[in-house]
Amino acid sequence: MPIDLDPKSIPQQLAYYELYGDVEALKRACELLGTDLRQLPTLDLNCIVNLLAKQGREEEPLPLEQLEVLKELGSPLLHRSLAGHACTTEAQVLALPENEIDLSRALLLSQFEGQMEKILTYEALLDLMALQVLARTSFNSSPEEKIRAINQLLFYEMHLRFPPHSLWTDEVDLYTFLPAVLDSRRGVCLGVSALYLSLAQRIGLELEAVTPPGHIYLRTPDEKINIETTARGIHIPSKQYLSLHTKALQRRSIREITGLTFVNQASSLWQAGEIKAAIAAYEHALLYQPNDPLTKEFLGYTCLIDGQIERGRALLQEIAGYCPEYALSPGTLPIDLLANKVGTEGIEAIFLHVDEKRDSILKKQSTLRTILKEYPAFRSGWLQLATTYLQLGRGGEAIDALNHYHALDASDPVVEYYLATLCLERHHYPAAWQHLEQAEKLTTEAGYAAEPLKQLRRQLRSLSPR
Repeated sequence: MPIDLDPKSIPQQLAYYELYGDVEALKRACELLGTDLRQLPTLDLNCIVNLLAKQGREEEPLPLEQLEVLKELGSPLLHRSLAGHACTTEAQVLALPENEIDLSRALLLSQFEGQMEKILTYEALLDLMALQVLARTSFNSSPEEKIRAINQLLFYEMHLRFPPHSLWTDEVDLYTFLPAVLDSRRGVCLGVSALYLSLAQRIGLELEAVTPPGHIYLRTPDEKINIETTARGIHIPSKQYLSLHTKALQRRSIREITGLTFVNQASSLWQAGEIKAAIAAYEHALLYQPNDPLTKEFLGYTCLIDGQIERGRALLQEIAGYCPEYALSPGTLPIDLLANKVGTEGIEAIFLHVDEKRDSILKKQSTLRTILKEYPAFRSGWLQLATTYLQLGRGGEAIDALNHYHALDASDPVVEYYLATLCLERHHYPAAWQHLEQAEKLTTEAGYAAEPLKQLRRQLRSLSPR
């Protein structure tokens, strides 16, 4: 065996056999696959190499005879015992209890119902990936060993990467759905986490999905190991996922992972101006997470934009004033909309896309200023306007916008923190202390000792002792 040939790599051993006819390499590949030569007479070995090595193209369904052999190779994998693995329709998946859902089958059926050959082809790839992980570990290996082996496969052998910012911000759904992640070897946090969980179910690795606002990562149930899928699976301490407005971390179920993929799709459709399609995607998401307040909130917004005023307001009535256990305060946009403190145009302004270009920031800023002239009590508008000024390095005008918010509502610790920070930067120490103490009061009442406030207090005390 050549010195640079990985003895634990299935595709390398098969490729070496195909190139040089080395029977020993074939035997090693069979051992890694958990089979022997007699069980592979009808299998095109190239299909294994191609499945594991291909990149940048949609997977074509494999012939049925090849799928049958690959199905047999994957028979020891643990997800096969789940009731969800036998599902052939999305309705069957939705009727299952949580502990019987096969995530990969659920994700694939949600996209390709009625196309079983396509579904089985993607599952064959996932099975081969799981078998490659088991070639370096075993079902009895520790969670640390299994995580290390999955990270090795995904991030160092298959070179799975986070897509460039200019791509994923416009088409986040393309890097969310499991087939697209497998095809392109590119994925956002949700897409890679779904892939990771699909492999984990196959090898008996118990993981939890956790969603800080706008993000998702994985962890072991004992919370000893976190897996940051946007950074090659490294461990990042849980406290770093907390923030001033996030006092706890929300755990998500396997069922919800499928629903969240459609939330991401809806976001892309909304950004593209396809409002009716976005509404349909949010409705699809609610099939998997019918009580999710954030999905209902976004569906309410898109209904209002689409002119479905009664339905939109009814959805927002359900969640207005609701404060999740992981948040410090409820969102203000639903409350202001229902109180007629802003119209539908306020929704579009808040979610107006901003990229790295100055023109997009100025466009959003101009839109917000126009709306705030008509609706001066629009709290989210003042906060977003302040954000645009901060993006342009105009701290004084940001303070003015935040002071407008403060005059309307002094119960948002994030606004008070921003004001304290900006006042400190401008050496307005009495005002900085006022806003810091207000932020501390609000977070203490919520039972949360926010680290950013502790750091700000230390900094302010060194410059202006109290």
